[in-house]
Amino acid sequence: MNRLMVCLMCLFATSVFAGEVPGTYAYYGFGSPPNGFDALEFRIQVNNAAGSASKVRWANKFRFVGSQLEGYAGIQTRGDKRSVFVFSVNHSNQSKLGSAGGKCHQSGSGQTCEIDVPWNEKVQYRFDIKYEKGEWLRVIVTDLNNKKWVNVGSIKVNAALLSPDGIESWVTYMEGSSGRSTCFGQPHSEAVFYLPIGKLKGKKHTANITSYKTRSSCQEFSKVTEYEKGSLHENGIGNSVRGPIQNAEHCLDVERGLAEGNAMIMYPCHGRDNQSWVFSKDSTIQAPYSYCVLNKGKLIAGRCAPLDRYTHWLLDGALIKHKVTGKCLTEHGYHKQVTLEPCDGSSNQQWRTIW
Repeated sequence: MNRLMVCLMCLFATSVFAGEVPGTYAYYGFGSPPNGFDALEFRIQVNNAAGSASKVRWANKFRFVGSQLEGYAGIQTRGDKRSVFVFSVNHSNQSKLGSAGGKCHQSGSGQTCEIDVPWNEKVQYRFDIKYEKGEWLRVIVTDLNNKKWVNVGSIKVNAALLSPDGIESWVTYMEGSSGRSTCFGQPHSEAVFYLPIGKLKGKKHTANITSYKTRSSCQEFSKVTEYEKGSLHENGIGNSVRGPIQNAEHCLDVERGLAEGNAMIMYPCHGRDNQSWVFSKDSTIQAPYSYCVLNKGKLIAGRCAPLDRYTHWLLDGALIKHKVTGKCLTEHGYHKQVTLEPCDGSSNQQWRTIW
């Protein structure tokens, strides 16, 4: 093998398997703000939450006057059908519970409060971040459709005012912490961030967008569109959302969890990672952390290889066809291996997805 080929292989491995995920950012400023605010108002509307098995956070970050503290508040999916409102501040060691069902805990060098809430897509949520007595900061989230609200919790910040500087909105794909993650395996999402509002003694100051960008990796998968009231953030563009592939009451499952070479079987649906799939724009079917459905004589889970034609699939109505062989994904019952068979449209080739 010549030196050029070795270098090309190294480049390909680095670019594809470097923990790459999409992400977007919007940065804000105020025309003539006061030195600080005693409250902030953020509004977020997630139009597409990337599927029930996604792991994505949509949040606004803020800072404090005369302090190194930073915090954020937003909406997050956990990958196990759980969705939460979350509030976090670094370098803090005290927190207080809010509404029933919430929890607060130490997270890294700071404190995080969160509450499980079945929030809805295409609904606008207002985050009111406001001081209580004694430099405690509280976050209230209100559903602007039905006006119901929850108290996410309070965190001791040891800073008297919120800063007009350093406010940003950002979308984070949580699988970026894994070196296996790639752009092609991340589900599609879409959210609107409205312009932040700073408040001091009741007087409102509306921010403006000073700049925005996409994460340096996966730039072709991400887009920010600015408009009068805020910005639209799209990520995972070209990929599907993430969710189960189901036939009758069972789901396509990587037997014994995500690992190289494990068989593809049918198993009762539970929604964990080994049953959570994205149909990628490169025609692969991917679970989290770049595990693809591979045809290696039998169907197994293995590392996704976009240039390997034997990993490519075609959606044809309820049929899932293997591109090279032209055969269809076929189930044979509980805990039985899934196979490729000639397409005949029978019930064991009829799949339901959220794609």
